[in-house]
Amino acid sequence: MKDNGAHIICLILIIIVIAVSILFVIKTNLEDAGDSIYNMAENAPEENLVEEDTLIVQEYEINGTNYEVIAILNIPSLEIEYPVLSSTSTELLKVSLNKYWGPNPNRPGNFCILGHNYNDSRFFGKLNRIENGDIIQLTDMSGEMVEYSVYDTYIVNPDNTDCTSQLTDGKTEITLITCTATGKQRFVVKATKV
Repeated sequence: MKDNGAHIICLILIIIVIAVSILFVIKTNLEDAGDSIYNMAENAPEENLVEEDTLIVQEYEINGTNYEVIAILNIPSLEIEYPVLSSTSTELLKVSLNKYWGPNPNRPGNFCILGHNYNDSRFFGKLNRIENGDIIQLTDMSGEMVEYSVYDTYIVNPDNTDCTSQLTDGKTEITLITCTATGKQRFVVKATKV
């Protein structure tokens, strides 16, 4: 009888653990469905593909505070021009565009940039108007400006990070990432060096 009681207690504990695990997974999936670009910033890769000896960083004053800037992004057709900060976080996304992943600016690979989609058109608030063939200019802090031509735009779910892949066959590319208007998905712009 004691063995049956112990078995029942173990079975009840196992059922509780399974139920709590299922609830955790459901809660996590619901939170992920409604997260914003800030969540992506908080989960940025810790290891970045930066060549420290060739990266030029400049202090850049924004609203009275100095930030480390590694490039200036310009999209003439949308009148978007902002500095790209050297890293990403929830707080930095409120300041300017952020480097999310990839090599140094204008180097082979896929330089990925996050930007908030503000309703007042700041940062990437107008990015959804971009079209294939539009030119994106990226000027690194050495003064080298490279032009990129947009070749694809699409929407993905927040957990889809395929757009950050570094498999570019040696090409120099950039990827711009922002939230859709609802904040539940990501709008991605892919461009390659002209």
